[in-house]
Amino acid sequence: MTNISNWIVLPTILLVLFGCSSNDAVVEKEHEWRTKLEQFQPIGKTRKELFDWQNKNGVQLDSFPHKKGIILESIEGDGLVCSKWNIYLAIDVDSNEKISSYSVSSAGTCL
Repeated sequence: MTNISNWIVLPTILLVLFGCSSNDAVVEKEHEWRTKLEQFQPIGKTRKELFDWQNKNGVQLDSFPHKKGIILESIEGDGLVCSKWNIYLAIDVDSNEKISSYSVSSAGTCL
């Protein structure tokens, strides 16, 4: 019975570890958004300027799931476990309400 359990547990662990891992399309989209943001140069800009940039780049204006993050784009997952990936922009603002730092990352919606 132990041998059968090993044959079931090992593939399950591998599926979970690799089924939701970052794929080439996600990495490429992250790079595309980083490039767009580098051209925009968000450091020192206001949220209003960021909203204008979002509008110009087809990012929904209500895509702030939390005050510090924007969903830039959602893409379909191609793994067995992840159904969707979101590319996020996280921002920090200073006491003058200007963007002081930002980062682009991704997160998968996984089982």
